Order: sequence, then C-alpha cells, then structure tokens
Amino acid sequence: MQHRTFLEYCNYRYLIVAALVVLLATIAYIAHDSPVGRYGGTTMGYILGSLGALLILALMWLGVQKRRYRSNVGGLRGWVSAHVYFGISLIVIVTLHTGFQIGWNVHSLAYELMIAVIVSGFFGVYAYLLCFKTLFTNRLIGGWSS
Repeated sequence: MQHRTFLEYCNYRYLIVAALVVLLATIAYIAHDSPVGRYGGTTMGYILGSLGALLILALMWLGVQKRRYRSNVGGLRGWVSAHVYFGISLIVIVTLHTGFQIGWNVHSLAYELMIAVIVSGFFGVYAYLLCFKTLFTNRLIGGWSS
C-alpha cells in the first residue's frame, strides 16, 4: 500500500502555486527599474514586502487550523502542504524584497531569523517524513496492536 505524504497533496498543487508566485515575483523584480536602486524602500520593495508579510500571516494561520476540529477551508493535509511550499517561497520573495542588501541592522536580523525558522522547518519536514515512514511501516507489518 503506497501512502502519499502531505508534500504530494493534490498532485503537488501548492508546489506549483508557490513556484508560480516565485516566478512572477522574480520577473517583476527584474523588470522593475528604480532610479534609486533596488532595496526594500522602493515601490517593488514594498510590493514584495507586503506579499512576504501576507504569506507569513497565512503561514501562521496553520497553528489555528491545527486546533480546529471542523474547518470550512480545506483539510489539514492541504494546509500543511501549503505551509511547507509557501514557507520555502518566502526565501526568494523576502530576499528580493531586500534587494540583496543585508547589513548590520534590525531589518537584517529579522531576515536572518526568518531564514533560521525556515531552515528549522526543513529539519521538521525531514524528521516527520522519516518518523512517519517508520510508523506507517510498523503499523502495516503488525508491530503495533490496535
């Protein structure tokens, strides 16, 4: 019996959407020519920063969704899939927002902390998939008594 993980949810729906968001953000960043250079204070910087902030708020909503018994906004597997893929897309979107200008200031600290949270999420996904595979195998073989 083949089990599909949350990463494969609806034939990688959220991977495709997140990739399109990153592609559009990258094209917009490249196409936008600002006379003062590229950084977070330009029009494109504000647009990308707002998009990043909206994504962060949406990602935080997973905590609320996990604690609801009934939801009208999709199942938990879809929320987790979206959380993973949109979290990864934040790396590119927020980096474009910064205009690749990282220095010794509070803005860079916030950026670096966000990257640290995303990297810890990579470990979380890896650990979950590794443990789930082991638990799923034990249950199929009969290692557990239900």
